[in-house]
Amino acid sequence: MSLQSLRLHAIKKTYNQADKINTIFSNVSFLFQKGTSYAITGSSGAGKSTLLHILAGLDYPTSGTVYFNDEDYTKLALAQKEYYSNHFFGFMFQNPYLINELTVLENVMVKGLITGMAYKECVRFAYTLLEEIGIEDKAHNLPATLSGGQQQRVALARALLGKPDFLCADEPTGNLDKTTGLQIFKLLKYYQEQWGMGIIMSTHDQTVFEQMDVILKLEDCSLKVERNFCLTRQQE
Repeated sequence: MSLQSLRLHAIKKTYNQADKINTIFSNVSFLFQKGTSYAITGSSGAGKSTLLHILAGLDYPTSGTVYFNDEDYTKLALAQKEYYSNHFFGFMFQNPYLINELTVLENVMVKGLITGMAYKECVRFAYTLLEEIGIEDKAHNLPATLSGGQQQRVALARALLGKPDFLCADEPTGNLDKTTGLQIFKLLKYYQEQWGMGIIMSTHDQTVFEQMDVILKLEDCSLKVERNFCLTRQQE
């Protein structure tokens, strides 16, 4: 089984603050497909992180429906929701959020062990990822001994463990210098091409989002298509 598509239908998200209802976005509908890369742009506070969390099953919309393939995520039993989130999604935050007490290798392995991957297979896959992203020599180091770019590479390896169908990345290059940020982005694109993975990334970096297949903008509580390079290629 694999997750081929994510579909948002009439999604609305609000929150209460000082007895006032604030709307983050409303009536958002869009189809995300595996194998395609999407950039979500928009100003700070527009709701990009919230939208990514909803897409990955980490948060719920106030109203509307999220479909994993053709299944309504909001109506799945808790065990099914956890299965989808753990097996079909990888998630990268702007900060690495590594566990300081665990080694680099152990940080990468955590998700695999949680999802029931055999220990030896988990170790092998984690080592392979660390080797491919160029920090296998840090496998037994603690996170505090790594640079910011190295920590984000570890976070990438952790998100990729298990070959997710979709990788949701929340400003993964936002805290990095331009050179390191582009290295992380190139690794993301490399694995997309290798595995046919879908990437949904929030970013302010024009150098990054111009290389994605579809550019979306979250503005005025709605999600709009800015550019669709897939259609451009088909027309060519």
